[in-house]
Amino acid sequence: MSFLASPRRRRRVLFGAMVVVVAAPLAYPGVHFSSPGSAGNATGPSVQDSFYRKPKHVPFTAEERRAVRATLRNFIRTAVARRHVVESWELAGPVLRVGLTRRKWATGAIPVQPYPVASHGQGAWSTVQYSYRNNVGLEVLLFPRAGSGYSVATVSADVVRGHDGRWRINNWMLTKFHGPGATAPADSASALSEGPPNVHTLPGKTEHPPRRGSRGGSR
Repeated sequence: MSFLASPRRRRRVLFGAMVVVVAAPLAYPGVHFSSPGSAGNATGPSVQDSFYRKPKHVPFTAEERRAVRATLRNFIRTAVARRHVVESWELAGPVLRVGLTRRKWATGAIPVQPYPVASHGQGAWSTVQYSYRNNVGLEVLLFPRAGSGYSVATVSADVVRGHDGRWRINNWMLTKFHGPGATAPADSASALSEGPPNVHTLPGKTEHPPRRGSRGGSR
């Protein structure tokens, strides 16, 4: 007996052929155009980041150093010392200015920690952390005014160059103090309302009251 002699078998064969005819065109594009991921990458093929480009380090030239030193000196003299603060508005970069108007800046309510600076020696740095085409990172030195009770301080500063060619302070963060305070007793008041207390006190140096019976004590 022939296999296709049965009407039921003929219907099954016809139905199977129709399924193959319909499914084959749909399956081909998926197989042909698919690209398997890397065997070492369980999440699929990697995607290259085409947006970020790491800045290229460039030399910090003598001319740029002179310009940056002048900006630092004037910024310290005004914004940091809290004298004629409005003059430092033009020396501040976009990050420091965020949320502030010139009028608000002039009040001294600015994101720059005050410090009783000396009249001379400002604008120097100890380390160049990075140097890009229009951006340098520096560890700036602050020198205290005599009698202020403050010690020499280090500030991490980010300095940027604008489209007008002028350098501006974009970030300013006091990071550490060095050594004893500037010619001041350990319990003297700070020259400014802000700042770490007793920064001039040497480690381990404390005052003790005289013992009973000792010279200068009560009998």
